[in-house]
Amino acid sequence: TVSMLVAGGMALFLIINPIMNAMFLDPAKLNKQSKVESAEGISENGVSTLFCVLRDYWETSQPYAELISVDVEKNGFSRYELSMQVANHRDSLNMGPANVWCEVAFGEYKNWKDSDQLVTKMFGRFDATWADKEEYITQIEELPQSAVLYLSIGATEAKKVEDLQMEEVDLEWVQVYQPNVDFQGGISLRMYAAVDETDKRDSLTPQELKDVYIANLENLLENIDIWKPLGLFDGNAAYMQEEAVLRKTYEDAKTLDVLESKNYCISGKRDVIVEYLKNTEISSILVDDIQ
Repeated sequence: TVSMLVAGGMALFLIINPIMNAMFLDPAKLNKQSKVESAEGISENGVSTLFCVLRDYWETSQPYAELISVDVEKNGFSRYELSMQVANHRDSLNMGPANVWCEVAFGEYKNWKDSDQLVTKMFGRFDATWADKEEYITQIEELPQSAVLYLSIGATEAKKVEDLQMEEVDLEWVQVYQPNVDFQGGISLRMYAAVDETDKRDSLTPQELKDVYIANLENLLENIDIWKPLGLFDGNAAYMQEEAVLRKTYEDAKTLDVLESKNYCISGKRDVIVEYLKNTEISSILVDDIQ
């Protein structure tokens, strides 16, 4: 009887486990499956589908965060634990242990541990309006000359990304200006981990930057089940009907002649930042960090 019960339990496990894995998101499988495979089935870039999609998701939706690595441990029927190292572009990169964790249960992300708020959603990033620009600049001027500031800027008019790159400040991240659609995606102008040649952003032409942005959106559309439980948001709003909203942004992005931005993130030393603010028409500003 005991043998029959054990055999029956094992049979049920062998039946139920694959069914559960097929019904819900399987991060373990996705973390072994290469995003790009050659004809022989060998990975061309050595990175997984899960890694690439989550990396593109955070780059598109928020500044400063960059996924460096992800490990998955299976904890039962459709239950997994994700251990990730996420870089903060406001700090130097120290390759090492994970600093962000979460669980995936029946296709939903839950129980996040993100003490440094590296991937925590922040709404209203480009809605922080100032009352007195001169007073704000005066406060910045009181900082030590060696201080480095990181700011989220909302400009009054859209500017070409290539023109923003020519400024004395360092351009960290831009939200692509697409007035014809609701969702506004972004692209980082500096990446710590160069998974492929397009991650060397300072060497890319404006057209190549646009191609990267479009490719990121396309990757998200092709793998919507991986990131949809995380939600679609762009710093100012969250969107329902994620796939339809994102597809409109993707189709519109393909029609863009040049990349422009009204909302972007910059960094620089005190005097460089002060000079930039004095000479730029700005509608909103958020101080992300001062070092």
